[in-house]
Amino acid sequence: MKAERKSNFELLRIISMLMIITWHIIFHGNVLANTQNPILYFLVEILKFIIIIHVNLFVLITGYFNCKSKFKLKKSLKLVLESVFYYLAICIIFQKIGLVKFSAANWIRNIFVNSYQDYWFLSNYIVLYFLSPYINKFINNSTQKEHKRLLLIMLILFSMIPYLTGNKESGLIFSNNGYTLYNFTFLYIIGAYFRLYPLKNSYHFKKMSTKKYRIVLILICFCSMLTNYLLYKTSFDLSKISNSFNEVFENFIIESTNYENPFIILQAVSFFLFFETLNIKNSKIINRIASTTLGIYMIHDNTLIRGNIYRWLKINNGPIYSTSFIFYILLSAIIIFAVCMIIDFIRQFLVFIIKKTTLYKWLRSKISNALKDF
Repeated sequence: MKAERKSNFELLRIISMLMIITWHIIFHGNVLANTQNPILYFLVEILKFIIIIHVNLFVLITGYFNCKSKFKLKKSLKLVLESVFYYLAICIIFQKIGLVKFSAANWIRNIFVNSYQDYWFLSNYIVLYFLSPYINKFINNSTQKEHKRLLLIMLILFSMIPYLTGNKESGLIFSNNGYTLYNFTFLYIIGAYFRLYPLKNSYHFKKMSTKKYRIVLILICFCSMLTNYLLYKTSFDLSKISNSFNEVFENFIIESTNYENPFIILQAVSFFLFFETLNIKNSKIINRIASTTLGIYMIHDNTLIRGNIYRWLKINNGPIYSTSFIFYILLSAIIIFAVCMIIDFIRQFLVFIIKKTTLYKWLRSKISNALKDF
């Protein structure tokens, strides 16, 4: 039976994108580097460790739903075309207002390379989607024991080893901070596992009430975040004692906010499973807003936008002293989300109009016939 695309997961998608925007504000806006207030520094650090699960949540959702879905080539093509559209549209606008100047060679590179290369998440996401039919074929024809064994192997190779070795290129596995296809694949297979074998129906959890189960998930999420943060702070302090201590503990500092960190994965999984328990019926408003999330990502994290937006919002404008700046970070995230959402709604409306044209229908028919074997 096909799983209903519940609005609780669409809401989680929205929350994940707000987390991503907030993360980018902190990271690209150089908030911690500019902060001169120790209380603000602590609050921003805690916020950073809370929201670091953002990307992992997106991939978990994908694995959860796609493991039982049929591959659709047009969905991948749609994502590619959307990324090219936004990249070129932003480049044209910036050139028209005189902030950048592109040569003919630059434009060719923007179309065929930069439009997807600059979006690391989207590039991995699209490749993962192309691989998903083969991943699905394997996991749907495996026993639960085989599925668990695969996850254990991947946990050791793609999470534990990078975490313990500090993600060093000379190590057995170079995880590139979790910005990799095999980390995405690992998360996809985790999401698929909980679709196929619900945790609530397993082990001691099946004896719990939904309320107790949710409390356990919240505690796991909180303890994972807190453990990761305390390991980071302790390692940071110990690394200052001597070079020897630094060599031992720098791994935990480096890995503290990497996507393949086992504590971050556990935090993301427990947060994801908490949302699975929520009974939010199909909501057109939530679903419509969630449909803009990838567009929001493509707009606000475009290299040209990224290089200016945090200066425009007066985030990366020098020393920060006020503790209340933490609220400005959250407000800025909401503003960025809302503005980009409206832009993507406009794009969706224009696409809707174009789809009504005779030319579009003719082109779609020709392309569909050419790709019917796929």
